[in-house]
Amino acid sequence: MKDLTLYIPTCNDYLFLVKPYTFLFNKFWNRPMQVVYLGYDKPKYDLPDNFDFITIGDDDDLKNWGSDLINFFSLIDDEHFLFGCDDVFLVEHTNFEVYDKLLKYLDNPKVGRINLDRDTVNRPHLHFDTNSDLTVIEAEQDADYRVSTTLSIWRKDYFLKHLKVGMTPWEFEGEGGCVGQNDGYHILGTKGNGPPDNAPVFTTNAIWRGNKKRFNFHNSNYSYVNNGQNYLDADVVKEMFDKNIIDKDMEVGWVYEKKWCTYSERNLVIKYKGT
Repeated sequence: MKDLTLYIPTCNDYLFLVKPYTFLFNKFWNRPMQVVYLGYDKPKYDLPDNFDFITIGDDDDLKNWGSDLINFFSLIDDEHFLFGCDDVFLVEHTNFEVYDKLLKYLDNPKVGRINLDRDTVNRPHLHFDTNSDLTVIEAEQDADYRVSTTLSIWRKDYFLKHLKVGMTPWEFEGEGGCVGQNDGYHILGTKGNGPPDNAPVFTTNAIWRGNKKRFNFHNSNYSYVNNGQNYLDADVVKEMFDKNIIDKDMEVGWVYEKKWCTYSERNLVIKYKGT
């Protein structure tokens, strides 16, 4: 199987996420991967060699999100690809032993999506394959968020089956995550004794509650371990400040039990704007 490409849709308002995303991706995705941003106005700086930026339309109306992506994905040759959000950063090294084992399930034409983080295991699921040292699960047919923008491997025809003209990202998943229910496809994920439940990627939702002056660096694969003190390594955050990957005025920390914590509160001194 040829290497898969990761596609990341973005918009002009979120271009400030590109530098930290590319930096953390190349630090924690430990082998070559081509990543393509699908957006509007191109960044005014050079991207890493393994990143491209393709303009897919005009950033005029969020309702064009679905239409612009349909126009793009309908023309590419990829039978499978990775797809994720521009504000979901990697915060730890990828487990490629698990990732590579998941790729074999792409041979099954009824596998529509393989979730690479912990989203599927947190919803109603069944065992799909327990014949190896990796337990692979599938979302129940009536589970919510069978279609999701979490970092996943997609079968292109399944992706386009549910993406409609005029959809926003939230409409793609449906109200309460209803899209994709009872469609007969397998939505796969992993399960272990967890956390981290053998998920191959370790991510964070960097923008919490829409606050664009603050980066949430919580390691979501270990949400409730060690009193929530699981977050992007402080030395990596300092490196990002030192290299101007993130703006000096940006506040950095993590979310635990729906509360905002800062590195300084854990005696990890990193320059940030304040609480």
